[in-house]
Amino acid sequence: MFDAVVTLVEAVAYTPSSMRTHRSVASTSLALCALSLLACQRSQPLDPARPVVVARRDAAPAADASSSNTDASADAAPAARLDPASATRVAALDDEIRSLERLAAARADNWIDLETVASRYLERVALTADYEDYRRAEDAIDRAFRKGNGMGPFLLRAQLNYTLHRLDRVTADVDAVLRGAIVQPTVRAAAEELRANVLFHTGRYDEARAAYERLVREERSAERLAALAQYQWKTGDFAGADRLLAEAQRVAQRRSPEVRAWLCLVRGLLELDRGRWPDALSHYREGLVLRPGYWLLEEHEAEAMTLMGEGARTLPKYLDLIERTNNPEFMDAAADILAKRGERDAAARWVARARAIYDERLRRFPEAVAGHAVEHFLEHDPQRAVAIAEANVRARPGGEAQVHLARALFAVGRRDDAKATIDRALASRWRTAELYECASRIYEALGQRAVAAAHKQRALALNPHAFDE
Repeated sequence: MFDAVVTLVEAVAYTPSSMRTHRSVASTSLALCALSLLACQRSQPLDPARPVVVARRDAAPAADASSSNTDASADAAPAARLDPASATRVAALDDEIRSLERLAAARADNWIDLETVASRYLERVALTADYEDYRRAEDAIDRAFRKGNGMGPFLLRAQLNYTLHRLDRVTADVDAVLRGAIVQPTVRAAAEELRANVLFHTGRYDEARAAYERLVREERSAERLAALAQYQWKTGDFAGADRLLAEAQRVAQRRSPEVRAWLCLVRGLLELDRGRWPDALSHYREGLVLRPGYWLLEEHEAEAMTLMGEGARTLPKYLDLIERTNNPEFMDAAADILAKRGERDAAARWVARARAIYDERLRRFPEAVAGHAVEHFLEHDPQRAVAIAEANVRARPGGEAQVHLARALFAVGRRDDAKATIDRALASRWRTAELYECASRIYEALGQRAVAAAHKQRALALNPHAFDE
């Protein structure tokens, strides 16, 4: 299905214990790209190792934006609506999963069937955004390892744990893959890309850069160029990142629409971080020409339009996206638009529904959801935001998580703790407008106005809208 986007391999990998071979199911790599986006916060870098493919969803009639209708569905949580193509694919996946489970039950010594089951659940969640599929995939992987007696889908488990931001669990499985006596080049490449991503998200930026540059020297693929580009822009080199992304788009000219749309999304995110909203919007719309109905591009299109003062036009878009994805971040966006136009009761209902979803997901997938939830709770429950931000730093101690923690600490009046946290981020190679904006506010509150002013200028140099409300 996705062979036009990522080479599907049936790789030979070895476990460190028995050195017996198994075929690694790599057809999930595309689904895992989508999962990395579903599991990551919009402001953080995307999984730079793979493009994102989300099934096309047919455009729905725009929801009525009047106050009498905007909150009508806020008390319910319907399942995400699938377009016909996605529904057909999900039905096929369900049939395949049932068949594979029957095979797994009949073959007591074969764990490969369960690896494939897990991979199909990961493809399924990329289509449905149903977090329950994470649990089902994890259960299948656990059963595969119990059957394997030392063997199992190490790379798939590493990819799943990376997607769920359980970074402390990734390296051991990557090492197990790379210790194999014979490792297919495609498998080795996937493992090395995962290792580089873990270095980045744990704040080991010098090592991450070295790893990304080595991968690019080995192959100047669109995916690897984009990975290095995202490192560049999150460490303050927008010009260098832009050059790399332009090269990535040239390299990908003959690739599938999915890959080219993904690159449009990444380039739009770069422009968004620079405060160049019309440019970001242009990239998102270019991507939507390639991938009509791609919900993540549609959401970012709505975000850019809202930042440009077009909230009245984007509210119906967010309501449609909520119906399609049940995503609490989109509920918060709709609530913000409603609150700004005085419809506070309607806004409050969307906030309550978003909070209920965050609470449930934090209970079940705390590492994966913390980065999403912290912004919601910063706005509506700062004390809770502190605990969530602390958990996020424990899971992903990079610059972005440190900034969120500093912001949460500052919001509850813990200024000295906020300063200590932001100083740790400032001492790293993380360089974003959000970092300097947060530092400026903290130092201003502490009376260190010269330092605050310097940080403010750095923020505005990166993004002239850094201090916009």
